[in-house]
Amino acid sequence: VIEFGGEAEMDGRKLLRLLVTRDLTDSFYLLVDPATYFIMVRLDQRLTAPGQRVPIVTRYADFRPVGGVLVAHAITVRVGGKVAQEARLDRIEANPKLSAAIFTRPPDAGKALKR
Repeated sequence: VIEFGGEAEMDGRKLLRLLVTRDLTDSFYLLVDPATYFIMVRLDQRLTAPGQRVPIVTRYADFRPVGGVLVAHAITVRVGGKVAQEARLDRIEANPKLSAAIFTRPPDAGKALKR
């Protein structure tokens, strides 16, 4: 279920806030650019072992065309305010041709498991 959650401001930009709920229990916010409808930010929370909620902020940027669709080439994930993951993609190839061999287990992979 996606519900309109008003507007939000981030870095001086007005964004649309959408509340996304899955399976009636899992929910997070998406902040969407009202001009392009790009998802700019995902706001989520993670429950830690001691029962505390830690904010997770995922930012999407550097949108470039891939197979006729604009896709983020820069993704940064902050957990509790600290950068946990950062990806800068030089290139993304849409629907690349892959041989079936790429999904085949190497012939000697089972030897290590038998020991």
